[in-house]
Amino acid sequence: EIKEAMTSTLFCPAQEKRSVTEKKNHYQQINYLNQQIIDFTTEVISNEFPTEGSQTIVLFLKLSSDLERIGDHAINIASRAQKLDEDETHFSADALKEISIMESLCNNILDELIILDYDEFKNIVDKVDIMEDNIDKTQHQFTVNQLIRLKEKKCSTENSIIYTKILTDFERIGDHGLNIAESLYHIRKIMKQMKMIKPEIEE
Repeated sequence: EIKEAMTSTLFCPAQEKRSVTEKKNHYQQINYLNQQIIDFTTEVISNEFPTEGSQTIVLFLKLSSDLERIGDHAINIASRAQKLDEDETHFSADALKEISIMESLCNNILDELIILDYDEFKNIVDKVDIMEDNIDKTQHQFTVNQLIRLKEKKCSTENSIIYTKILTDFERIGDHGLNIAESLYHIRKIMKQMKMIKPEIEE
């Protein structure tokens, strides 16, 4: 659902209105799943658990919150694209290419977070940290590029503001992706301490 809520088709004029509606539908599904996690963990935490078990539940709640925040930023991007459509304006080809690159970088992080084996949690923070750092550096470079375009009057001030906000949304998605990676790592570590996964796996 998270990945479906974030696609560059938003910036194709013929698909903008439909894409915004689709993304809001995905966002509603994200919120629903998040609420289910909260309800379940709230019920579970009311029971007596060892300290490690309680810590795991808190981490799951934090992870759920970060997922929801990613959905928030995806909707922000969709809304900004919708505003461009309503104002009957558009980004330059260079700006669209940069947005596509930022989207791809964020999707790489989301792909990395799709884990089917607890053993994969072991190195996830290092991998995602590198990706998130790359997003930060790319955002900085693209912000500089946009300032140059603005100075050369290749774009309007209004569009430049929207573009900068979109870059910030992508950067925040990277931040929350790293938060999720850290939560997954600590969940694995706690589960290993509780002997819920193979203890012989080396850190």
